Amino acid sequence: MHSAVAAGEISEEQLLQTLDESLYANLDVTTGGLSWNLVFLAAHPDVQSRLRSEVAEAEAKGELNGYILNRSSYVAACVLESSRLRPLAAFSVPQAAPTARDVDGYIIPAGTSFIVDGYALNVRNEA
Repeated sequence: MHSAVAAGEISEEQLLQTLDESLYANLDVTTGGLSWNLVFLAAHPDVQSRLRSEVAEAEAKGELNGYILNRSSYVAACVLESSRLRPLAAFSVPQAAPTARDVDGYIIPAGTSFIVDGYALNVRNEA
């Protein structure tokens, strides 16, 4: 983009506005996703208590960074569960099946457009 400014294709102000929009759009999505963790912890005091206890124990041992980075820790499980219950993108990007597919006995013809409803798969699954 810097080369586009140098070539006169866009102004420096347009470049800064684009960067600003990109930065804050990403921050908004990330903050929104992380905030659901707090909502779910507030709704489940038992989970909150266990998490607080594990974090305090790791901190007392001087292992807080390792605990937070451990993908099998309780805090990681809480973040994953929050993401399952409130996915950042409820639907996938629209796609088309390149070839015919058999999905659990249902034939999806080649070229069929589809999207995946992650919210329905993860939350509203009543099977």
